[in-house]
Amino acid sequence: MMMLKSCAAIALTLLLAACGDRPAEARAQTVPSSRTPATGRAAPVTAPAASPAGEYAMSGPRVGTLELRDPGNGEWTVRLQGGGAPIEGAAMVADCELHARGAREGDRIEANVVPFDSTLMSVTAADLQRRPSAVTVTLEGGAAIVDTDFALCAMQADLNGRYVRRAAR
Repeated sequence: MMMLKSCAAIALTLLLAACGDRPAEARAQTVPSSRTPATGRAAPVTAPAASPAGEYAMSGPRVGTLELRDPGNGEWTVRLQGGGAPIEGAAMVADCELHARGAREGDRIEANVVPFDSTLMSVTAADLQRRPSAVTVTLEGGAAIVDTDFALCAMQADLNGRYVRRAAR
């Protein structure tokens, strides 16, 4: 019976440690990176935020790519391409593309679709005047969640979804 209680106590201790349930004092501690001369207190360590610029691939049954670029002028460039599901075979809808520009605030890029001409399709200023469109990219670590009202794609093409960052080449 004593051994069973000891095993239960050890299991509970390991479970609490794994779940991160620590006393408030332990949670409040920071890793010292430098000491301030006036107080001698430790300053919290913060890692520099990684830029979300790069290429992402849609995860799930549909195919798609997302490119995020920061030209350094405060306005991000968003390029989306894809929308079909290869599992549909010959019934797969044609791919779609959009280009947008907009500002990044925290973990979100709010961009307006802009006119473009590519090998896949073209969108003119007149198209966007009739049907203005926007795209929101929400950044979540190594992933980006895309939400757009862009409606100039072929029927059933859908650029919305979760895109996962590709490894640097």
